Amino acid sequence: MITVDQALDRLIESCPSFLGATDLYEYMQWSEEEDTPDPFVRVATFAQHVVRLAEAGDADDLPTVFTTLDQLIEEGDPDTVELVRLGFVESLQNICSHEDVKVTANDILPLLGPAATDVWIELEALWAAASQSLHDVPRASEGDYLGVDDPNLKLYLRIGKRRLPNGSLVSATDILRYETAVADATWRSPEARRRVNVTSLVVGLALALALAIAIFR
Repeated sequence: MITVDQALDRLIESCPSFLGATDLYEYMQWSEEEDTPDPFVRVATFAQHVVRLAEAGDADDLPTVFTTLDQLIEEGDPDTVELVRLGFVESLQNICSHEDVKVTANDILPLLGPAATDVWIELEALWAAASQSLHDVPRASEGDYLGVDDPNLKLYLRIGKRRLPNGSLVSATDILRYETAVADATWRSPEARRRVNVTSLVVGLALALALAIAIFR
């Protein structure tokens, strides 16, 4: 099983030019706690580097990157798969949604391998569903993002926020809120309560039986 630390090494090995992206390393230093590397920050920053290569038409390393990505999904431990899912693929989708990025999701999606494509489609459906349920509250816009001058803050917003067709920005917090609401609604449904009650009954009977055997043995 490929671990998170190994995953980071493999991604960089698949695209050594990342090591020369000085501004991205400055961004990672800006984003992370001192002396505390954050794999999600690093993989998301790596996704930004991949987008830059695609924008520049420098695609020599991209097939190796996306082959490695599929290997991490198929052979990684659960933490590695989650890192790829949320750190790389979700960040890639966010980055490509913005107006100042020259490549779109339609340009990137055909480059992915089958495992990463499945993750991409799953996340795209989740964000689309969550976006439909957003409350009508004040929200940052693409114009706000484009007006940011600080390069680190702008990259932070590019990676972490996704532009909707109406120009508003959503984040992973909105998605988490949606997933929590769905889980809560499912939990409160009669069918969910029935399943819980049946499970509790079975567990209770099993414990009672075990206790009886222990007493009368």
